[in-house]
Amino acid sequence: MSVKNSIRKMVIDEEEALDIFRSIHWSYGVYCPVCNSFEISNRGKRGRTRRYSCKDCGTFFNDFTGTPFEGSKVPFGQILWILTNIHNKSVKQMAEELGLNRKTVARYHKLIREHLLKNNIEPSFDGELEFDEMYVNAGNKGVKKKNSI
Repeated sequence: MSVKNSIRKMVIDEEEALDIFRSIHWSYGVYCPVCNSFEISNRGKRGRTRRYSCKDCGTFFNDFTGTPFEGSKVPFGQILWILTNIHNKSVKQMAEELGLNRKTVARYHKLIREHLLKNNIEPSFDGELEFDEMYVNAGNKGVKKKNSI
């Protein structure tokens, strides 16, 4: 099995990824993005997202309304994979592993980073952290070459 195929198998299933997204986005319950009312009617699914309407102001919205992923056509499992690897891999490497266009991955990379910066979201760590030492070789300048016979 190729590395790319094994990477693609690590991408979370679409339904599971959307369940994770909903549990985070609607952690206090589904509410209207316009008037913040919790008086909501469930309007079923359309494609991969759930649709809702507000009983107070009549606004129609879905799971992604008001998020950076609004109108996205890329499966959310792949977006979640980009989000989890945003600091570990380059855009080019992620695009090759996911089988997506480099520009598509770059757009989501930029969207996610801008959203994190706009909302001043910094990764925070709780508990005990462990740091390992690191050795960096700056090159061979000043090192004598061994004579090969």
